[in-house]
Amino acid sequence: MKISSSILFILIFTFYGCKIIDELTHFDIDYNYTFTLPALGGLVIPEEIESNDLENDTESTFEINDTRKDLVERATLKKFNVTILEPTGADFTFLNKIEIFVETDVLEEKLIAWKDNIPNDIGNYLEMATTSSDLKKYLTSDVIRVRLKTTSSSPLTKDLLLDLKSTVEVDAKILGI
Repeated sequence: MKISSSILFILIFTFYGCKIIDELTHFDIDYNYTFTLPALGGLVIPEEIESNDLENDTESTFEINDTRKDLVERATLKKFNVTILEPTGADFTFLNKIEIFVETDVLEEKLIAWKDNIPNDIGNYLEMATTSSDLKKYLTSDVIRVRLKTTSSSPLTKDLLLDLKSTVEVDAKILGI
């Protein structure tokens, strides 16, 4: 059976055209939060730190990408990293485990990033494992809260200023497409 070249062209264009359009509907949003992890008098206890309410100003990012929050189809966490900013020279060798949670006033708390079995030679930078869950409802909320939960193996003797950086991949309809 012969397939005409025009039908073959239409099939190829349809397949690759849809793939190109789908790629155009994906963009990243970067978030950056700063937290202080207190020393707690050098005690070795599980520690939980919760942020104040953080405005989730995604509207401007959506606008730049020609979409709106009601057109978001899916939001997935691509990466989450934690770096010690202060004091200089501090490292994460005191940690066994760290977990990052997110919540809103109407959505329950959800574990989004973690690192278990932190090695003794880790330094001041942690690359976290991340959830593959759809975080659309959290991303499109006006206010979110972030919570850190840590388990340490030795006492923290000085407060640490932590920089939390994450990248969320958004799949949204662009201009209603």
